[in-house]
Amino acid sequence: MRENAPATIEWPEGALNPSGNQYLVIDGWLSQSNPASTPQPWLTRIGPLIEGIDLAGKARGFSYGLPRKHYGPQSTDIPLLSVAGQKFLPYAPSRQSDQRVTYLSFSLGGPLLLLGLQSYLNNLPLELARNLETFVPAIILIQPALVLSDVYLDAAEQIDEIGVSSAIGEYLAREDEIRERLLQAVQDILDAGIPVYLLYWKNDHFLYFPSELIDHLKSIGVITRPIELGVVPDIDDFRLHCLVSDHPSTKKALATIIKSLAMRTTVGSSNDPNNENSIAATDHKSSSISCGVIS
Repeated sequence: MRENAPATIEWPEGALNPSGNQYLVIDGWLSQSNPASTPQPWLTRIGPLIEGIDLAGKARGFSYGLPRKHYGPQSTDIPLLSVAGQKFLPYAPSRQSDQRVTYLSFSLGGPLLLLGLQSYLNNLPLELARNLETFVPAIILIQPALVLSDVYLDAAEQIDEIGVSSAIGEYLAREDEIRERLLQAVQDILDAGIPVYLLYWKNDHFLYFPSELIDHLKSIGVITRPIELGVVPDIDDFRLHCLVSDHPSTKKALATIIKSLAMRTTVGSSNDPNNENSIAATDHKSSSISCGVIS
């Protein structure tokens, strides 16, 4: 893997504004922030959609390195359980009266966001932790790495330790613990009054979204939205997983959520917020691979 964005280079978009409505975009494994590199960062692809719908909002980027500093794919090689809180803290809501931060994550960014925000909540006075929706209108998880597929984990076990990223090594060694921690983090965030949206593609072979997991998340209040990709290219499982990040189906579902937030309606107030009607796209073939895969 190449480190395409040295941590010494300034990246103004890689920090929250002290005030105003903004969306923090957290990318996943092997991602990068440098728009001059290939493939293009998720922020440069999803940011225009966000700002085109919420004209008062700004899309901001999460740095796996340091706030306001570019990062490259090697920067995402982190142990989630031990550093998520530290990485998230610079992007925690400041609780200024006019700051609103909606968090939007993909893949590895999902568990990092959940564990990081949970750590932040645990250090707040109870009265603040129970009413954080004022400052965090919603959390949107797109294809989050809640459970890696058994096929992928079995294959990863055959790889020498030096060839497995820190996060995947954690999933191999502490899979049950990570799953329990993530589910507890979701519950803690919901208890803080923050709506949680889940957009997921169930045919992902890199990640696994078993029906019992989806049913549990729905039962505790997560607003779930399955998406369909239609016809997909014949590529490896990880690249196909990355394709979900800005597929037309994903963008359509995301646009609906952002529009509802931008209109200041009650988040998740529809009669049946967990309606499992898929938002399907026309058959779509694409050769562009997202989420920072380095070829």
